[in-house]
Amino acid sequence: VSPLQEAFAGHFALPVPEQWWQVLGLTAAAPVDLINRRYRELARRDHPDTGGSEAAMARLNAARDEGLRARGAA
Repeated sequence: VSPLQEAFAGHFALPVPEQWWQVLGLTAAAPVDLINRRYRELARRDHPDTGGSEAAMARLNAARDEGLRARGAA
């Protein structure tokens, strides 16, 4: 039997997931109107119809939805 440190020596910690405010480039205290405005700005850039990707748009959608839930607006 090996010590616990040796048992997990080859494993790395998972990266911390991005928070919704980081994705949108805001602070955690951003109000609803700012969340929506920033989402629209980034959506124009990241939408698949304007050269963005579906993955980028899905990331934005999830961040906006989580931000609105955090403010009780969704």
